[in-house]
Amino acid sequence: MPNGEKAQILHVGSTFLGPSITLKDILYTPEFQFNLLSISKLTKQLSANVIFTPECCILRDQAKKKEVILGEENKGLRCMKRGE
Repeated sequence: MPNGEKAQILHVGSTFLGPSITLKDILYTPEFQFNLLSISKLTKQLSANVIFTPECCILRDQAKKKEVILGEENKGLRCMKRGE
């Protein structure tokens, strides 16, 4: 953690960010109000780019030439959509 404290991880799993987008090795930490996403891990696992605009966050798959809106800005946070 940035403040040096530790958080308990209860589960490691996968999550779906879109119709064909799966992110592996997600850490579930019940103490957190929001789930955190590692952009570095996301871009490496999916070989993709992430673009932040003032309104949203976009995942751009270079191989498939597709873009997916991952989430929209809400009170200073980028809130991710659930997989469809």
